[in-house]
Amino acid sequence: MPLYPPRSQEPYKKKELLFKREQQLRHALSSGLASVKVRRAAENVRAAQLMILKAEQELIRYDSETEERTRQLAAIEKRRNTWQGMSVEAIVQQYSAKPSL
Repeated sequence: MPLYPPRSQEPYKKKELLFKREQQLRHALSSGLASVKVRRAAENVRAAQLMILKAEQELIRYDSETEERTRQLAAIEKRRNTWQGMSVEAIVQQYSAKPSL
C-alpha cells in the first residue's frame, strides 16, 4: 500500500515530466544548441507524450464496457500512433512554431 493516496485519476507525474521535457526542447531550440541535443530533446518529448497516453489508456482500460470508453480508447490509440509515427523534424517544427508559455 502506498504511503500517499493518489490525488485523482490523472497522471500528474507524467504530465509534469512532459512539461519539463517541452521546456528542455524549447530551450535547446532558442539557445541554438547542436542538432544532436535538439534531436535528443525531441525524442524525450515524444517518449513523455507516449507515457502519458499509456497512463491514460490504463486508467480507462478497466472501466465498464461502454461506447464512450471505446471512443476514448480509439482516440488514445490514434494519438499514440500519431506520436509514434511523427519524425523528429516534425516534433522540432511543431515546438519551434509554438510560443513559450
